[in-house]
Amino acid sequence: TMSATKFILLIAALCTFSFLLTFIRAESPESSMTGVVDLTEANANTYLNGDYNVFLEFYAPWCGHCKNLAPEYAIVGEAMDKFKPKDTILAKVNCDAERSVCSQFGVQGYPTLKFFPKGSTTPKDYNGGRTAVDLVNYLKDEAGARLRLVEKPSFVQVLTPGNFDQVVGHDKNVLVEFYAPWCGHCK
Repeated sequence: TMSATKFILLIAALCTFSFLLTFIRAESPESSMTGVVDLTEANANTYLNGDYNVFLEFYAPWCGHCKNLAPEYAIVGEAMDKFKPKDTILAKVNCDAERSVCSQFGVQGYPTLKFFPKGSTTPKDYNGGRTAVDLVNYLKDEAGARLRLVEKPSFVQVLTPGNFDQVVGHDKNVLVEFYAPWCGHCK
């Protein structure tokens, strides 16, 4: 029937769209991020002179782990922009473009995260988790930053057997994604 054909075409389109999303990222390490200073050779001394607490990501644009970190780092940047913690800066430096800054601190792998405490020009290596929550908690602990993550409204609702009939009714259009946690294309 016509509706069955439309349904099959819709499922095929959604699968294709889901597959393509695995290759697209909202943030890339080199894109400008709100609340994040792009460190260069020209401005490095301004920020790394001991006047500020600086949390710095050393990255390379081609690095897969850097690409995975970028959305989390951008979330922390949004929190920095909203709460503006005193004397604390979130920064990143492109090691392909600013080799001298990266070699000055012995960076050999990407991403490398370092914390420069206020009053010191010697960084501490960061070896903690790579989620926005981990990074914010570290900034709270090390810099005393008054900071929390900015929550964005979600238009996504997790469906369960208990709420499925209520959410997916005959009186409204609803886009439902069916996925499996183990499916690589679904992630």
